Amino acid sequence: MKLTHNQAVCSGCRACEMICGYAHFSVNNPRKAAVRIRNSQTHGRYEAHFCDQCGDCMEDCPIGAIYEEDGVYRIDKEQCTGCYLCVDACQRGALFVLDEEEAPLKCDLCGKCVDECTPKALLIE
Repeated sequence: MKLTHNQAVCSGCRACEMICGYAHFSVNNPRKAAVRIRNSQTHGRYEAHFCDQCGDCMEDCPIGAIYEEDGVYRIDKEQCTGCYLCVDACQRGALFVLDEEEAPLKCDLCGKCVDECTPKALLIE
């Protein structure tokens, strides 16, 4: 399973960011989202940044705080030391650092963003 983004139908409303932040932190704050929507170089298009579950972050974690479970890479926040080597390893820029959290944030394929995406630009396949 993986999250996909259909740029052709994305309206850039960022509802996915709002619901993601709320689902994981119970706050209405898109900065706490594991999916980020940004303006594209192409006028009227939007790019989505999120984890594609490639596993590069796990390979670079020196203490094994990232593990795979049912095709999803997860961060054990209790074990994470906050070295952020996983953030540097992510070629998609899909691990996000929040000042108030020691462990980085990444998509866990919860599907909340997909449920709230009115134009159906986000899908889990």
